[in-house]
Amino acid sequence: MVPLPSLLPIFVIRLHASSLILPLLDSLLLSSIRLGLSLTSTVESILEARSGINGEISEIAEIEAASTGEAARLRDALRRAPPGAVRQPHHPFERITQT
Repeated sequence: MVPLPSLLPIFVIRLHASSLILPLLDSLLLSSIRLGLSLTSTVESILEARSGINGEISEIAEIEAASTGEAARLRDALRRAPPGAVRQPHHPFERITQT
């Protein structure tokens, strides 16, 4: 299972896309109609914007799936590794401090 903090940015982006942007596009359509602008060009603009948003959401879903797959691969590697090999502490700056 992917830790919740790593999924938080994806959740926030999805939340913004679904609850903020799409209703704004709908209100833009209504405002445009009230102003007497061309309905066709307004609808085309909104559909284009929604298509872009849906593309971004699809891209986010791909990233989420890739990170889930990576997490599964790492869990599998941990299960296969000998007990002492994985649990050793990691000290990335040890060499710098010893010299």
